[in-house]
Amino acid sequence: MLGPFDEEDIEADILGDEAHTIGAPGEEIAGQSWWRYSHRPGYPEPYTDFSHLDLGDLDGKTLYAFLYIDSDRAQDGFLKFGTDASSRVWLNGELAASTSKSSSYSKRTPAVHLKEGRNTLLVKVAGTERGAGFGINVVGGPTGSRLRMLTDIRPVVPEAPTAISYEQARVQLPASVRLAPSFPNPFNAVVTVPFALPRESHVRVSVLNVTGQTVRVLWDDMTAAGNHQVQWDGTDDLGQRMASGLYMVRLQVENIVRVQKIALMK
Repeated sequence: MLGPFDEEDIEADILGDEAHTIGAPGEEIAGQSWWRYSHRPGYPEPYTDFSHLDLGDLDGKTLYAFLYIDSDRAQDGFLKFGTDASSRVWLNGELAASTSKSSSYSKRTPAVHLKEGRNTLLVKVAGTERGAGFGINVVGGPTGSRLRMLTDIRPVVPEAPTAISYEQARVQLPASVRLAPSFPNPFNAVVTVPFALPRESHVRVSVLNVTGQTVRVLWDDMTAAGNHQVQWDGTDDLGQRMASGLYMVRLQVENIVRVQKIALMK
């Protein structure tokens, strides 16, 4: 990771030829040094969350994330991507995704190509008053099927393990699918939704209004066994603030569904 930088324009090239920048821990660029990110325990693995780090106020700031993707063969897929604010993503130096505001974690890009061997991925995100974060994965699958992580690929941080925390691996796996009570509830700014899985499964977490309409998809992907949590900031999929009132969190794990009520208060 690199930053934060005092720049709120996501299109401003802070690094100079940022599309082709290679990140290396400890190496300095633009007056700052790259640092390693450790995945937050309990969060789904593709999600990178800066809000729990001691980085100060991230509103109006910009951060970068870099890693290699090793692929055993050349293959095509899509970037499944979601972000808390405006962002840009480059794969092998080519702009693969660009957003002007927050977006749900979903397939958002045209087809991308992974070459055999080592590929580069650079993500640039803007901060907000609530922090900063993004989720990203390279997925594929037959038309009409669920998109899953491409086979034979491996995210790599040079000379270090991947960014996934090993703390979670040492925790005893849950016995069943569980949607724990969201907190705080009622909430004003952000509500946290914990859930647990006994085995790797496809998970969809969504927020519904009282009529049963989906207003925000918080998570929709294959997820490892263990304890996880996602957050909702009270906005819909277009980034618009929802009205005060009762909402429902719906957790679907394969054919299992769990629902609970939450209250948004302004």
